[in-house]
Amino acid sequence: MKCRFTFLLTLLSLFVAYGQPNLKPSIGIGPEPANNDEVCEIPLYLESIGAAGYFVGDTVPDFNLYDLDGNELSLAQSMADGKPVLLISASYTCFVFRGKVDVINQLFDQYGDEINIYIIYTVEAHPNIDISPYYGFVNVGSSNITEGVLYEQPETYGQRKAVVSDMLTNMDIHAPVYIDGPCNEWWAHFGPAPNNAYLIDPSGVVVAKHPWFDKYPNDMYCDLYTNFGIGDQCDVQPTVGEFDFFLTGDSTVTGDAGQTLYVHGKLENNSDGNVLIEIRRMIEDVPAGWATSMCTDICLAPGTDSTSALLEPGEFLLYTMYFYTNEVANEGQVLMGFRNVDSPQNRFSQWMQATTTAVPTAVGEAPEVDPMSLFPNPATTGFQVQLPERYFEGQKELWMEVFSPAGVLLEKRTVDQPTVTFSAAGLSPGLYVLRLSDKRGLLASGKLLIQAF
Repeated sequence: MKCRFTFLLTLLSLFVAYGQPNLKPSIGIGPEPANNDEVCEIPLYLESIGAAGYFVGDTVPDFNLYDLDGNELSLAQSMADGKPVLLISASYTCFVFRGKVDVINQLFDQYGDEINIYIIYTVEAHPNIDISPYYGFVNVGSSNITEGVLYEQPETYGQRKAVVSDMLTNMDIHAPVYIDGPCNEWWAHFGPAPNNAYLIDPSGVVVAKHPWFDKYPNDMYCDLYTNFGIGDQCDVQPTVGEFDFFLTGDSTVTGDAGQTLYVHGKLENNSDGNVLIEIRRMIEDVPAGWATSMCTDICLAPGTDSTSALLEPGEFLLYTMYFYTNEVANEGQVLMGFRNVDSPQNRFSQWMQATTTAVPTAVGEAPEVDPMSLFPNPATTGFQVQLPERYFEGQKELWMEVFSPAGVLLEKRTVDQPTVTFSAAGLSPGLYVLRLSDKRGLLASGKLLIQAF
């Protein structure tokens, strides 16, 4: 009898310990912000998505946020019902999030009684005109342009609410949406990331983290079953299928110097089995000051050369090659490779090219803008600018300007020799613009990517 009582007491204590959340201190935000509360400065985050925030085994902090109607979400109070919690970050201009809304709706409709699911609205990932916090330069994205999702980065809490209102009007979203505070408290602690996700057990501990929500190899359905027995058993299907790749437009695109240009393609699984595809940038031959980026269901940073995708039978995946050009007419190309991981013969390669033409200049300006030779690019501790000797023929007054990713003039110096050396000390990671001018106007320009040391 005594042993039986002790056993029951042990079970009860385990239930209580697991069922009571023990969160870290709250990160805010306190009372509901006013609509005219200004949004704090948004720092750039150019590191790997998923490298920041909390990790499996971490206990998360409490927080409180509000929806459009002023209803409050308190994480601690929400977890008092003993259910797991799924937090998914979002913004309307994040086309990756928009592409995952159907999955979120399915999870909410199927398991909303067993798990609390919340969407947390954060900073705009691809704002119109403004700098993307994940790229360090303006990167609106072809999907946003095509779909008309063109919003600047909100400057007040009320402006952020207005974007959320438009999103909820234009999209069918079943899970509740709560809005990060003006100083982006949730984003700063749980991110920075445009569409990450945390699965949290009833005690407040992270049991699964997705840098990109439900993107292979992460699977939220599997995580729910593995950690809580929710849903059906997760069976991993063998990858025995095959895929096709083809362009959906021209392999060469043209535009004005300074534009972002796009080459579009499509990966398609027309077989009866799953297929795992490796996508790799094999050759990048672009001018100094240009950059390229691979976009599948997510857009990768310019420095990322490979990714993978899993396609089920009948599924397809759109591929876009981004060419970020500078103000100088030029051309560049990239050789992309697409390979079936389990069937090496099932592979495709494709050259993708971009050509820019000069934008007509006004009377009195320099008739031609030269590309600027920058080395190394990307840079970490310092870099050099190499200029043509002809600029220094005769008596000319030349000056060079360095602009931050936000377009702020950081430095202006007189130039009297072809080689100019700069230190990167104090420069945050991001894409910087350098311009060489004389009294006639702009002579040369270039873009330099500063990376973390």
